[in-house]
Amino acid sequence: MNCREIEARLADCAVGELPEEWVALVEDHVASCPSCRRALEERREAIGLVAAIGKGSAPRLAPARRAKLLAATRPPAGRHGARLVWLGAIGSAAAAVVVWVALEQYAELNEDREHAAEVLGGTATSENEDEPDASNLALVGKPLTEEEANLIETERAARSTKISNVVKDHRLPRLSPGLPRGTMPRIQAAHVFSDGPDEPGVVTNTEKALAAGVESTEERLEIPSATHFEHAGFNPVQDPKETVLSTFALDVDTGSYTIARSYLQANHLPPPAAVRTEEFLNYFDYGYAGPEEGPFAIHLEGAPSRFGAAGTGSAATWLLAIGIQAKRIAREHRRSAALTFVVDVSGSMAQGNRLGLVKEALALLVDELHGEDRVAIVAYDDEARVVLPPTSLAKRDEIVAAIRSLAAGGSTNAEAGLDLGYRLAIENFAEGFENRVILCSDGVANVGRTGPLGILARVKDCVDDGITLSTVGVGMGNYNDVLLEGLADAGNGNYAYVDRLEEARRVFVENLTGTLQRVAKDAKVQVEFDPAVIASYRLLGYENRRLANEEFRNDRVDAGEIGAGHAATALYEIRFREGGDGTAAVVRLRWQDPDSGKVTEISRRIERDGFHLEFSSASARYRLASCVAAFAEILRGQEGKGPEDLGVVAEVARNVAREFDDAPRVLELAELVARARELRSRER
Repeated sequence: MNCREIEARLADCAVGELPEEWVALVEDHVASCPSCRRALEERREAIGLVAAIGKGSAPRLAPARRAKLLAATRPPAGRHGARLVWLGAIGSAAAAVVVWVALEQYAELNEDREHAAEVLGGTATSENEDEPDASNLALVGKPLTEEEANLIETERAARSTKISNVVKDHRLPRLSPGLPRGTMPRIQAAHVFSDGPDEPGVVTNTEKALAAGVESTEERLEIPSATHFEHAGFNPVQDPKETVLSTFALDVDTGSYTIARSYLQANHLPPPAAVRTEEFLNYFDYGYAGPEEGPFAIHLEGAPSRFGAAGTGSAATWLLAIGIQAKRIAREHRRSAALTFVVDVSGSMAQGNRLGLVKEALALLVDELHGEDRVAIVAYDDEARVVLPPTSLAKRDEIVAAIRSLAAGGSTNAEAGLDLGYRLAIENFAEGFENRVILCSDGVANVGRTGPLGILARVKDCVDDGITLSTVGVGMGNYNDVLLEGLADAGNGNYAYVDRLEEARRVFVENLTGTLQRVAKDAKVQVEFDPAVIASYRLLGYENRRLANEEFRNDRVDAGEIGAGHAATALYEIRFREGGDGTAAVVRLRWQDPDSGKVTEISRRIERDGFHLEFSSASARYRLASCVAAFAEILRGQEGKGPEDLGVVAEVARNVAREFDDAPRVLELAELVARARELRSRER
């Protein structure tokens, strides 16, 4: 038995209700596994604590400790029998709801105070994981000030209504081993993975990471909280008689997909603002053929949509898929890199072992570097400091030791960290190298210029000096997607979100050459639709990458950066004009060489009779891209789409998986779609 299976049974064990067939297995495992033993002890302690809270004797706790205890009182999702036994151990079913409400209201009082303090410019709580500071202890249990109360009155009223509805609308079902999914009140959140390094879980360290001496990282989900996203809206439907051109900057970021995956795996629908269709599309490898000559190949394909109006006539919705594939460069042939890691080591990075994941990710990356590559490390919390000056791979042990030394604590001065990182990179600029700063953070910035604009100004200045910036996000509490995506865009780099070690391997190992060697900068696409053939079109995604049509050939306009082997995919929903024939669309790609600055433009066209007449006749990559885009558009809140549409998306994904070498990721997509469908159905 592994830790994950045992952990699902610890709630039963803690209250003495473990089925007989599991008793020996769990007892033997707990006896030999210190982390599971600690977990069992914590759950037993939590039972007494929650019971005390239910009696009105709420203890004074720091927010991080409070979160741990809340986590310990919420068993894994799907274990409904264990959930009911857990509640039953505290008292009757009705009493359990009252206890939960009391606990949540107690937690919300402190959350409100933290939120009010943040908005009013103060600091109500310590970021220390285990101990509350004196100011927090003084505040716990005291009434809110008038200023705080006015600030949060609306939010409190909404939450109060929600809690009342939980108690009123949901009946606790009777204990039943065959309890169907969805019948428990949703007061039990998904499996909460807490914020301490000693919490139980499944260790997923690799041999490389262990050899490097980096502590193992637990694959743990976090309940998303205090996240910052920004919805870019939806591209409008266009009539080519009025607007014949559509122009956008290429983008190869993938962060939005892995963020949404983290939400769904924690049994939460991602906020619509967190979903960017182009980043969903660009997460997957569609197996495009590389160019026969030059840096790029353009791939075009069209067919009826499975997710629009049915049929194949002019009234039907069709999809035009555009695939841009950059030339691939062998690992041993990529140019040398001078990398400066800027690592957030503030207190928030201790939650969910975020810093531990970053350290393992950096260990993986160091194992992939070679030749004359150099590494420098800057860490920042309240202030920034150089942990490792630029060091060659000949001193690999020193690099690994510097990674191991990183520890979390303090506030988050992202501006200071980036400023020092860039100064270090500029002072040690290497001609002929890929000079890049890589920021690893949960995106929180509460010291210095906390908004993206203040930090972006510094980043943009350094791009002209030949130093690019990529950002890697971790964690799902206090996560600032807006800041990290904006920094990567301004820094001519890529934005990725790493939710587990496998994703770190994808970013830092599988895609390392593309991350470290650009083949184009300011890459743009312009599509010209023939109004005699096309009645309407709409670009799916790329809303925050749109360009004015006249900017396509303005080479001073910043656009997208593409690395070796990278691919970008875009889809257009289109409707044909009745009786239209000939060229449906011309796709143009324009970019600058990152070294010489030479500008190149290529094009490719697709004819009306080049479209497949049936969705099933299209290639596997087209069918995969179409269901990925449909999934993203539904999650973003596309009007008129519901759970039934997600069922079709999941079916297409499962069928397509049989035709891909990367089947596990496509099957995971199908599972995520199915989970989203279930969550959407519960909301109705």
